[in-house]
Amino acid sequence: MKKLLLFLLLIFIQIAKGQAPILSEDFETSAGTLLTASGWSAHSGAGTNAVKIVAGGLVYAGAPGSGTGNAVELLTSGEDVNKPFGTITSGSVYLGFLLQLSAAQDAGDYFLHLGPNAIGTTFRARVFAKKNGTGFSLGVLKTGNGGVLPVYDTQVLDFNKSYWVVVKYVFNASANDDEALLFLNPAASSTEPATPLIKAITNDLDADTNLGSVAFRQGSAANAPTLKIDALRVGTSWASVTTASNSPLISISKSSLSQFIGTTAAATDIQSYQVTGANLTDNITITAPVNTEIRRESTMAFGSTITLSQNTGNVALTTIEVRMKPVAGSFSGNINHTSNGAVAKTVSVTGIINDLNNLKISTIANARLLVANTLVSIAGRITVGNQFGNLPFLQDATGGIPIFSEALAAAVQIGDSVVVTGQLTAFNGQIQINNTNLSFQKIATTSKIITPKTILLSEMDKNEGQLVSIQGLSFDDKRFVFTPNSNFAVSAGTATGEVRINAATDLVARTKPQTAGNVVGVVGRFNAIYQLLPRFIADVPNTGVYSVPSANVPRNETINVVTWNTLWFGNTANGPSDEALQQNNVKRVLDSLRADIYVFEEVANPKAFRDLVTKMTGYKGFCSTAISAGSTLDDAQRICFVYKTSLIDSVSAKVLLRGAVNLPNYPNALPERFWASGRLPYLFVADATVNTVKKRLHIIGIHARANTGGTTATAAEKQLQYDQRKYDIKVLKDTLDAQYADANIVMMGDYNDDVDETVSEITTTKESTYKPFVDDDKNFKVLTKTLSDNGFRSYISQPNMIDHITVSNELFSSVVANSESVELAFRYIANYQTTTSDHIPVLARLKFIVPPPPITGIELINDLNVSLFPNPSVGKITLKIDENQLKGKALKATLMAINGHIFEEINGNLNTINEQLNQQLSQHNGGMFLLNLRVGDKNTVLKIVRW
Repeated sequence: MKKLLLFLLLIFIQIAKGQAPILSEDFETSAGTLLTASGWSAHSGAGTNAVKIVAGGLVYAGAPGSGTGNAVELLTSGEDVNKPFGTITSGSVYLGFLLQLSAAQDAGDYFLHLGPNAIGTTFRARVFAKKNGTGFSLGVLKTGNGGVLPVYDTQVLDFNKSYWVVVKYVFNASANDDEALLFLNPAASSTEPATPLIKAITNDLDADTNLGSVAFRQGSAANAPTLKIDALRVGTSWASVTTASNSPLISISKSSLSQFIGTTAAATDIQSYQVTGANLTDNITITAPVNTEIRRESTMAFGSTITLSQNTGNVALTTIEVRMKPVAGSFSGNINHTSNGAVAKTVSVTGIINDLNNLKISTIANARLLVANTLVSIAGRITVGNQFGNLPFLQDATGGIPIFSEALAAAVQIGDSVVVTGQLTAFNGQIQINNTNLSFQKIATTSKIITPKTILLSEMDKNEGQLVSIQGLSFDDKRFVFTPNSNFAVSAGTATGEVRINAATDLVARTKPQTAGNVVGVVGRFNAIYQLLPRFIADVPNTGVYSVPSANVPRNETINVVTWNTLWFGNTANGPSDEALQQNNVKRVLDSLRADIYVFEEVANPKAFRDLVTKMTGYKGFCSTAISAGSTLDDAQRICFVYKTSLIDSVSAKVLLRGAVNLPNYPNALPERFWASGRLPYLFVADATVNTVKKRLHIIGIHARANTGGTTATAAEKQLQYDQRKYDIKVLKDTLDAQYADANIVMMGDYNDDVDETVSEITTTKESTYKPFVDDDKNFKVLTKTLSDNGFRSYISQPNMIDHITVSNELFSSVVANSESVELAFRYIANYQTTTSDHIPVLARLKFIVPPPPITGIELINDLNVSLFPNPSVGKITLKIDENQLKGKALKATLMAINGHIFEEINGNLNTINEQLNQQLSQHNGGMFLLNLRVGDKNTVLKIVRW
């Protein structure tokens, strides 16, 4: 009998074990906590868009964990994380979770999957989402080996709505016959539905050895969705991930509502959250705190209490709307949710109601001390009008402050007297008045220009918002020009600081002062950094008009090449928001450049590109099929070419390095990240004809691995990006050396690194990732390195050239001296960075030398065993003479033009003659020469052609 009881107990234990999840995650730590600080580990892109917990759990009636804790938010182009749950090698693995998407892309991508206990790269049961009409659809993929694609459901799901998803992976006995299934919104039951929503293609690789981890993935911005996940359960039975507790439960979708801001004129705007209940024995009573009103959706009037009736223990998902009464003061309180036997839940409410009736004019100094969102009224004189676009500055005897208002900027001039009423706030640390509840009145009085206050550079923090003058201010880097919305390091004595040039000022594109001087401006702030913001040319003495370098060669005698990163051209979700304006601005820049060959980077929409080319008379264009993340989608980044048909004949085009699978020791062992996850170099072979001379050019467009993550990227992530780009560039260099050694190469594009030193913020080295090209100066020349050396920039907000043009030695003599430059399009396009691109075009020119006419009337003699090679030559030429003919004999060489004009006579040994001969030839642009060589009593006349 005891044995029977023990046997039954073991059976009960096993049943109970199968009913319980082996991993349960309701993300109950506080909002803002990194998931890697909560038991999860990053296995890719550590620190980039780090996965965080966000406030408010997702709610779906009946789902275990609904409305408890918080949620996880997955963005794009960032960190991937995983958490182990054991080791399972047979039976089935179930994965349940709540899901809410806010955005998806046409291409679709996976965001969640299973893997072995040590995550590795063998991902299984991947869950996908892609855009479908006005919503999205879900998909599932067992493995994805050998080109197997995910299977998507056809129904359209809604954005910003919670769904309950269960994924099942089944271990089967035969090879490659395991199954991956997906269920949507199942009934809260211990019985598994007979039919899943989706079943993945089965004849795909099985799990290698085990399943033992679950992972979140943040794919590329072009493909991946943006979403929240909550109430994650992993188990070995259906019931283990779908059966909720039988305890009474109240679930709420948010734990707090904040930033209710209003005035005594009317109630605030409405915010909302959702409530549901399960296993209840009583109704849910919701009670609002003082000065707060609530209602159930829009079907009832606002009041202080709501009752949600239970039906067979459940309360259906209900939206609760909240607002604050127009009663002056700052308030905080809790909306309480109670039901007998259930744990009470609260939603905190905070807000400020400003009293319009008793608002008095405050000094600016006092206003700056008030808490954020307080309504203030101030008076003073305008120190900045429309010089910064929509950010005028106001100053009284106590201080100054910026006011975010395009209307005010348009209505006032410097010196006007104004009363402004608006809401105090802070933007990146800068105290200002924003345009919420903003009103202003110009006072009819004589204009008075405020005299700048003379301060030390070290005193900017004590004068935020005021108009000041700093004596003896010197710009640390005096090269190039002021670029828009850019910061420039300055010093005065031993103090250091920063000057910011606003894009709207007339200082943009002017040269920097070469000597120290008195600089005027208002003091702004960006987080902990105080900045001097000059308003116009008069504030910065000794600036000048920039003179664009130009070569003294007619344009019609050269091939003009341009590279330009056009910032997500045609993409409606990234880059400039007004796509039509971006296209018009790009066309305007191209009309100014009038180049013959363009290489564009970051073209995101082929149709937008085709529309652009059709507007360019006499040009054709095409795009690469190699795209970031390895897709062929409309909203991914690609390289495109445009060429002038009257000078350029297309021969062929192909993607370079496609199929490069042998990538030993690729950094971080992620070869799928090779060349920016598939954004491979693109080769355009073309015949270019100018001045009747034809050359076959091999034009290579590149868009290298970027430095992503900004200030949020960890040191390890920055080093990894550098190492991957360095590896990519080395593979390209080796390929060009091996396969295109004799080609006329022009390699241009977004290098994402400078060539004098790296722009990567790493401490291990300062070497550029393009060092292999820079060091190989016999075979390659980075034409635009001179721009780096002279302080130019091609990425507007950073002081570096990261867009470059490189040529092979076959074209050294074709380069037009001093033709490398940048197009300062922000001189004639307003708000260039936000409407057009954050890069500026980089250009250079090539001139093909017309072969000289045949020599007539001059007899070419070669009485000696003499040779010249290479001949014709683009560089160094070597003269060789049989040593037996030199013994005991004088050697003399005379270099002449074909008309007999003598350039130089050289006496000495063979080495001396070779050295001085090449030195003399290097002083000429090219052409045909005669070399008269006398050895003893024998004479030789040879022809030299140097391109």
